[in-house]
Amino acid sequence: MNEPKLGWNRVLLGVFLIGLVCRLPYVCRPGFQQDMLYYRSCAEYLSKHSVPSIYAHADQIAGGVVNYPPVYLYILQILGRFACLFTENPFQTTGFLVLIKSINILADLGTALCLFYYLKRTVDISYGILGFAFFWLNPAVIYLGSHFGQTDTIFSFYLVLSAILLQTLPLLGGIFCGVALGMKMQALPLLPLFFLLPLLEKKFRAFLMTALGFSISLAALLLPFYFTQQLSLLIRSCFWEPMQWGTQLTYGAWNLWQLHADPSVSDQLPFLFLFGSDGALPADSVFLWFSYHRFGFVLFVISYFLIVFRFCFWRGEESSRFWWALSAISLVFFFFPTRIHERYLFPFFVFAVPLTVVGGSGRRIGYAVLSVFFLLNLMTVCPPDSRLVSLTEVHVGDSDILALVGLLTAALWIKEQWSRTGRVSWTLLAVFGLLLMAGLIERRTAPLPLSAYTSRSWIQEWKRPQRDLSIDGNLLRVGNRVYARGIGTHAPSRIVFDVPENAERVTGWIGPDASVVGGYERTSIVFAVELDGNEVFRSSKFMARSAAQKIEIPLSGRRELALIVEDGSDGNKDDLADWCGLFVEYGPK
Repeated sequence: MNEPKLGWNRVLLGVFLIGLVCRLPYVCRPGFQQDMLYYRSCAEYLSKHSVPSIYAHADQIAGGVVNYPPVYLYILQILGRFACLFTENPFQTTGFLVLIKSINILADLGTALCLFYYLKRTVDISYGILGFAFFWLNPAVIYLGSHFGQTDTIFSFYLVLSAILLQTLPLLGGIFCGVALGMKMQALPLLPLFFLLPLLEKKFRAFLMTALGFSISLAALLLPFYFTQQLSLLIRSCFWEPMQWGTQLTYGAWNLWQLHADPSVSDQLPFLFLFGSDGALPADSVFLWFSYHRFGFVLFVISYFLIVFRFCFWRGEESSRFWWALSAISLVFFFFPTRIHERYLFPFFVFAVPLTVVGGSGRRIGYAVLSVFFLLNLMTVCPPDSRLVSLTEVHVGDSDILALVGLLTAALWIKEQWSRTGRVSWTLLAVFGLLLMAGLIERRTAPLPLSAYTSRSWIQEWKRPQRDLSIDGNLLRVGNRVYARGIGTHAPSRIVFDVPENAERVTGWIGPDASVVGGYERTSIVFAVELDGNEVFRSSKFMARSAAQKIEIPLSGRRELALIVEDGSDGNKDDLADWCGLFVEYGPK
């Protein structure tokens, strides 16, 4: 009687060992070096200090900013203090890199076991093993967790664990909902489903227990910040400032915007009103609210409410409802918002497994296509040889076909569960096809924005330089024009960048930030540019109401670019300065 069970256990063990062996070659690789340096730096700081204090001392961390919620920082603190038990300074060693990645691999294993348990309980053990294999042996999952070593694997583990506990232990499910939110703000659009499900199933006690668990975990995370008077800083660093990213442009991801031209390119686009020319739009125009960098957010919000509506009025198989909604939201979260990381598609490959396993060949083919799409996306940003150090070196070029394949596959995946009659789903798919046609007309031809680059160093007397925002955290605005990309500073400042390989020139606009107009208006600033320590450009003096000036600086053969803002020899009161629409153009490789 026990032989079939013993046989299945051997299959499960074999699948586990194959997946583990596939991961081992990557654990010693540098991975995405910019983030690995950041994690090491955070762990080094937290080995001697508390988590709440790191937000107030971001200047002591590589990158100079802390915008992760605290859960992963607590993990890094534990790893840092554990490693210090064996050696005095372990943080730049290969061993510590392996330690960081081992947590991701354990999270992958935990997720695979959760999926195995769920499918075994709801269907049978053969489907459980199939679900385990679909996730644990997925090359994209292997690559992200073991090579990248990112936070997405741990975040997804908390979410899938919460989803499974929701039916049997809602208090624990609610606790892990809070932990997931404390791990990544990406949990925000997903968590409402965790509270809607028990209400729709009329399990009011389960709803209350889930809410109680969620409140307990959030209180445990936030109280240390409240008692150290760092709560407002935590909210601003992890919620408010990252939310501003959603209105910017995409980088490192092949989503809808990969098919479109960038607003810095003035090339007679048929939908130019959505994009503007030279990266700018009239500040007083109603089209500002429907511009390129807001349009993706609007699409996401519309899609989100359609998915939630379908979730609430589901007519298909009840066991599929929750997983379909979670996977669909994960897809539109990746494909529609404009400023997005390639890694944000990862939760889909967790939530889609139960649907893939119990579905037909169409779902499995769709899952495989999206997995290949995701793997290629990851390998573009972080190749297997880890030769890319940071996003400053990512230049994906012409990848329209991959973006189109991903979008169409995602649309068909969502459509399959949308409607039994198909009328609504095919109508939505047709509308989506029109968007893709518009995208193909307007091919992405733009270079990388300088604000996506990590500066080597910066010096600024007041505050710190802001990416794609003014020094006060508003949209970049000079005169009556608003710019999607650029750097907001305050005189005196000096920001130094390494010139990327094959860079030919940097172009953009300079001028005083328009927020000073109507105030004291004591602005007087001068812009200068240095290449390899030699000044190659100096502007005339800008006053508060001065118009923007276009600049074009050749970069061929140069190694160091310095952006300098000086006061006009009358003090630096109100000297807010904007480097707008800065883009680096490349020559042939």
